[in-house]
Amino acid sequence: MLGILVINSISKKEEILVEVFYIITQEGFEKLHEERGRIERELRSLADQKKEAPAEEGFSEKEQLNQDIADLQEKLAKIQAKISSAKIVPNPGEETVDIGSKVLVEFLENGKQKDFKIGDSECIDPNNGKVSHKSPIGRSLLGKREGDICEYTVHSTETKKSVKLKIIKIEKE
Repeated sequence: MLGILVINSISKKEEILVEVFYIITQEGFEKLHEERGRIERELRSLADQKKEAPAEEGFSEKEQLNQDIADLQEKLAKIQAKISSAKIVPNPGEETVDIGSKVLVEFLENGKQKDFKIGDSECIDPNNGKVSHKSPIGRSLLGKREGDICEYTVHSTETKKSVKLKIIKIEKE
């Protein structure tokens, strides 16, 4: 998927061609394909229901089906755009943290340890330790090795806190 980024400079307009990628793991890519298949099946089912729905006056069943179909087509278009611009990251190596890595860290402030899995935007579940590569903790871990100390900042409405952690172990899933 290509996009055009227009930048206004003081003297003239410049156009820059930008290639846009949707970075994703193999697991996330497979989930997108599964979701696309589910939506396509649901669209076929709704189309069949629409054919059989009786014509009524006022807000009819067909109008509701048309709205449901339009909503699903919009979701499908978004998924198709992600699939067509996907750049699948390779399986992570055990040497450095990458998307798909499982990382055991120690919080230096209190000595507690926690596992994190670095995921793309399709595989995020913070309650289960799955964090985005774009999150503050994800960005701080990417590219680091076992034994490295990294730092990220937690912002709240009134304070800003720096959190330091040490990478204990990196695993492939």
